[in-house]
Amino acid sequence: DAGQGIVGISVLLNYAQIAGLVACGCILFACLLLVTLENSASIWLETWTSNFQNTTPESARRSLLIYVLLGIGAAFTGAMVTVQCARHGIKVSSALHNASLNRIVAATPAWLRNMPSGRLLNRLGADVQVTDMTLWTSIASLLVQIGRLFSRLVVMVFYLWPMLFVLMPLSILYYYIQQLYTTSTSAIRRLQNVSRSPAYTAAQETISGAVVWRNLDVEEGRRSMFESTMDRWGSAWWRGHLINRWLGLRLEVMGSAVMGSCAMLIATSNSVSPSVAGLILSIGVSLTQLLNWT
Repeated sequence: DAGQGIVGISVLLNYAQIAGLVACGCILFACLLLVTLENSASIWLETWTSNFQNTTPESARRSLLIYVLLGIGAAFTGAMVTVQCARHGIKVSSALHNASLNRIVAATPAWLRNMPSGRLLNRLGADVQVTDMTLWTSIASLLVQIGRLFSRLVVMVFYLWPMLFVLMPLSILYYYIQQLYTTSTSAIRRLQNVSRSPAYTAAQETISGAVVWRNLDVEEGRRSMFESTMDRWGSAWWRGHLINRWLGLRLEVMGSAVMGSCAMLIATSNSVSPSVAGLILSIGVSLTQLLNWT
């Protein structure tokens, strides 16, 4: 997995097993229901506006009520997805933290002497923070955004089928960019993790041995060593932000290409109504944000 830069399916299955397979199935169903309600609300609004001139006050109230109910249902389902992901994410985080702590407590004295203290602090600090606060939110957002991306692409192709010839080459380009980004960001994350442990160790040794360094008159050397360690950590952190902007720029260009192609095809087509054109253009605008998420 480290060589490929991706997380193995066994790791994902282990995470899902700790959370509970039934809970994971319910979360996936809730995500599917959320995407269905959101797209239904957009399609219903398009259908309502296309027949707006023939709408009576009674039918207008009925259409508005249906649209509001679809929106409320989508909001409620989205809240349920977030709550369930948070609940089971904390459960998995507690199990992983307890397992890590038990292994450290049961470790031999020789292993503890050879293991740098910064690496232990990194595992019980930064890694646990990720599983506690970041991982479950990322999983919930990823599931919803992937569902939104594919469902909106299906709606776009359904109403404007020539977009299929634009989306196919862009999908190949997206796959190539995604593979390059995954490999690069995995190597950068590895550099960040490798440089974080020495930074923690250097900070701990500098603080605990400040009196010794001052008495031995080696403050300048120790300061230089500490600053070089922090520079290596900061350099790896900065590279992570650069690769994110590299990806964001290319995805924004792809989103602009999709938006421009939609506008051109709508302008040259005589079979697209104004309401359908508005729906397709709104989907095209949202694709850039969805591509950045996925």
